Amino acid sequence: MPRPYGQDAAKMAARITIGERTREAIKADSADLADVEIIAVGETVADGSYSIERDRFPCGHLIATVSGEGECRIGDQWHPCLPGSVFVNPPGSGESIRSARGESWTFCWLHLFPAFFQATGVPSQNVVNADVMPFRHAVGGFLHSSFSAAHEKSAPMWIDLIRFHARNLIAPEVRTRQLDRVWASVSADPAHPWQVPELASLARMSRELLRRKSKEETGRSPMHQVTHLRMLRAMELLQISDYKLEVVAELVGYDNAFSFSHAFVKSTGQRPSSWRARQ
Repeated sequence: MPRPYGQDAAKMAARITIGERTREAIKADSADLADVEIIAVGETVADGSYSIERDRFPCGHLIATVSGEGECRIGDQWHPCLPGSVFVNPPGSGESIRSARGESWTFCWLHLFPAFFQATGVPSQNVVNADVMPFRHAVGGFLHSSFSAAHEKSAPMWIDLIRFHARNLIAPEVRTRQLDRVWASVSADPAHPWQVPELASLARMSRELLRRKSKEETGRSPMHQVTHLRMLRAMELLQISDYKLEVVAELVGYDNAFSFSHAFVKSTGQRPSSWRARQ
């Protein structure tokens, strides 16, 4: 069962102005999200009157600005939230955010259980610059799958991608699991002909230990995890590009469109062309 916000829930709803023209897509209190320490996922297009003030926010908050401009207060100073900036607000902090100068502000965000931050060592509120587009695509893909019966089977794949990018946005130098560095290499080059001996070499462990660690950390064997990451990249390419299936297949490590389509159907329950048409 999804874990609730807890007894501090009332403290979250402090001084909030959403704005009549603000549009939001939100998915919260999902068992799949809770399994990776995420409470809620959302994308907001805020109008100029949008503002939130909380004296204390028991959960963590990650806000990635896509366009427009917002502001966040750290200490007694307001800091701009510009496109490509990420506001990290660890659990237990106060929080003040708002649209800047009456402008529209588009951002993707997560509410996070405190455990999400345990391995990152983030000491305080912070604003960092980053490439937020992979995170935005992951959030958009997850929200779309969450509200579409035809795509709901792909939601766990998007959640994995959200978690991966959120970890990197919060603390890019920290890896919370032994094999994260290995899977980051696979994600960076899904077209490479990955095999277990090379993965074990990257992990600096035996093949058997790699197999056990992969099952512990991902629930999948090493090669099934490679396929999983290739499918995540394929879904992203199908969503954001008009590449032919033969090109997508090559970019994610398949010799031809047929073998790629077979793997995609096995992973998502849909043909790549059908999945793309529904986006």
